[in-house]
Amino acid sequence: MEVAILKTLDEFTLPIEDCVGQSYDNASNMSGEYSGLQARIKNNAKALYIPCAAHSLNLIGSCAAESCSQTTEFFMF
Repeated sequence: MEVAILKTLDEFTLPIEDCVGQSYDNASNMSGEYSGLQARIKNNAKALYIPCAAHSLNLIGSCAAESCSQTTEFFMF
């Protein structure tokens, strides 16, 4: 994925040095601090990693819904 992202940036003549942020879902293969995609991209740029707010909110909502037995029964989880 790192190669694909760098290739796409190159195709659009966007220097990676100009990138100031990156955001992915919270999966470790994307957000891992040492070997995830964000770490590999950060080796090439000063782009800060910010976890995807929508994905984080979805995870919070799912966990909250699963913690309430009435909710799980209503939605048949």
